[in-house]
Amino acid sequence: MWWTTSGQCPREVPSTTSTTCSRCARHATTARVPRRRLVRRRKLDLGRLLRRPHLHHIRMSTVEERTGFREEGMSRWIRANLPSSQRPSCFTCFDVDFVLRNYCTRRIAFVEMKCHQCKPGPGQELTMQLIDETMRLGTPARNEHYGIQSMAWTYCGYWLLQFENTKPDDGRIWLNGHELTEEQLRYHLGQIVAPTGPGSPSQK
Repeated sequence: MWWTTSGQCPREVPSTTSTTCSRCARHATTARVPRRRLVRRRKLDLGRLLRRPHLHHIRMSTVEERTGFREEGMSRWIRANLPSSQRPSCFTCFDVDFVLRNYCTRRIAFVEMKCHQCKPGPGQELTMQLIDETMRLGTPARNEHYGIQSMAWTYCGYWLLQFENTKPDDGRIWLNGHELTEEQLRYHLGQIVAPTGPGSPSQK
């Protein structure tokens, strides 16, 4: 008889047989306890993960930039909603124009761009110095903390790029106070994070 006097399915009764219950769909398995499946976990290779190019690196040069819409709208919102730079709030807000980063050589640098040969104001210049000093002191400490060569980065400075007008091809160009041609600028900006020899530019 398939059902016990207690109304319990035989599959719920401890048994050592392998008979299948044909009347109970949810117990349509053998009575043998399935073996626990062993899952082999791979050891995480941080070096390999960091060396692998990511999607945003590949798409960076093909995605249309919408800088103007983002910066103007956000700047107006900041001026209208965040605290003033005057005392007692003393709140200031600056942006970083460009971050040069080479994920192969693991070198990183910041670039501040100014049109019409303008210079950073006192507050922005102080902020740039603070970021520069923090990166110079913090990057070696970070590398020592992780102790993994594939995670070690080199900080290459905070650079000031000035245009006589608004862009490289409509006037004179200065990089950290040194005048360059457009061709030299193209070379030097690449060399900051991907140097090819001892003659590469340096902020010092």
